[in-house]
Amino acid sequence: MPKCGFLQCPNEIIFQIGSYLGLKHIYALLQTSHDLHDALRNLFYDRVADYCRADELTMLEWAAQEGYLNVIRELQSRGREKTVMCGSKDVAICLAAANGHLSCIEPLIAMGAEVSQYPYNHHVQRYSPLMWAAKNGNLAMVKLLISKGARTDTRSPQYLTALEYALIYHHGSCVRYILEKSSGAELSTYLNRAARSNHLSFVQQLLDKGADIDAKDEQDGKTVVQYAVLSYNCKCLRILFAYGERHRPEILLHISIINGDEGILRRALHLGANPLETKYAGNTAYQEAVINRQRGILRALLKYSVEHHATNKNIALYYAAHVGDDEIVRLLLAKGANASAPDKAGFRPLHYAVGAWSKHFDDRYYLIENRLRIIRMLLEKGARVSDANHRGYTALKYAKSWSCTRIIRLLEQKEDEESYVS
Repeated sequence: MPKCGFLQCPNEIIFQIGSYLGLKHIYALLQTSHDLHDALRNLFYDRVADYCRADELTMLEWAAQEGYLNVIRELQSRGREKTVMCGSKDVAICLAAANGHLSCIEPLIAMGAEVSQYPYNHHVQRYSPLMWAAKNGNLAMVKLLISKGARTDTRSPQYLTALEYALIYHHGSCVRYILEKSSGAELSTYLNRAARSNHLSFVQQLLDKGADIDAKDEQDGKTVVQYAVLSYNCKCLRILFAYGERHRPEILLHISIINGDEGILRRALHLGANPLETKYAGNTAYQEAVINRQRGILRALLKYSVEHHATNKNIALYYAAHVGDDEIVRLLLAKGANASAPDKAGFRPLHYAVGAWSKHFDDRYYLIENRLRIIRMLLEKGARVSDANHRGYTALKYAKSWSCTRIIRLLEQKEDEESYVS
């Protein structure tokens, strides 16, 4: 019976030994014992095939998962890679990246594995190779994959990039390296995502790298400033303002509204903030102050509108009448505000004065005297009770809907006078 020259024992005994050894040991034995090389090779691949079937892995995938570089090279050198389906190669490189087997990456790429594959809902390929490396904080693997062409902007089914996974799992070295390799457009996209995830330190890093704050999010078209304003994220707004946004005082204006800080408001207005700007929040500063129930801020805005020659005093008049501030109404009318000017929906100052808009600051019953004074001032300046909005409703109709006897009586009296004159 032929003997193994290396172990000096019959081959049958080696087969028996091999049957009790794990696959890794069998392959090591196969490499060291040249006499058994061909005999054990078949046994080895049979055992591997059984193992893979049980684990639902191909031989290539199993080798990549375990880091058995010799097996990958064996498949490659003997042409077996031609029989390996592309999907198996892509799974294999994901497994190699996920398990940190650096030496397996280049042979797999040489076999045709896709380093920048698009992730999909597969138990292994839910993440691209670069995402696996970033999730695990494997900087060496991240560098290797990027050097081989892995795209940093690829997104998982959860719409996250490798950089974001590195950020989520607090792998700072990976975050910094991927940032260095990212394009300006990618940085701006990351900026939006960082603000939405409330990763403020990451927001600072991205701004330092030159991310464009005007870049719009791919999903909803909003900029990072719009998102911060709409989500009332004052801390993010402060960072944006500190990092070169001083030429956009509207940001500071929204900070003041969110915090109810009249000092910041005055600073923003002094720097040129426009209370009617709707670029960031979709609402004017007046609307935001009303929605946030910031009476002090709203009054300060209205006083500013009185004093500043370039402001739209008609719009300020609507809000002053709405909240029942008779002093501001008097000042605005004295400065040229139109007592009967309609807004986009046909509502006039008189509609606002009777409390037609009751969604916010719904305290009509507690400001009767103020509203009566405002109504008289408006009527003296040319407002007409018969003027209707786009729905055909007059101020009197709204007053009747909430049964304020004194306001109804005053408006009915004026309506009779208008009818008599006409």
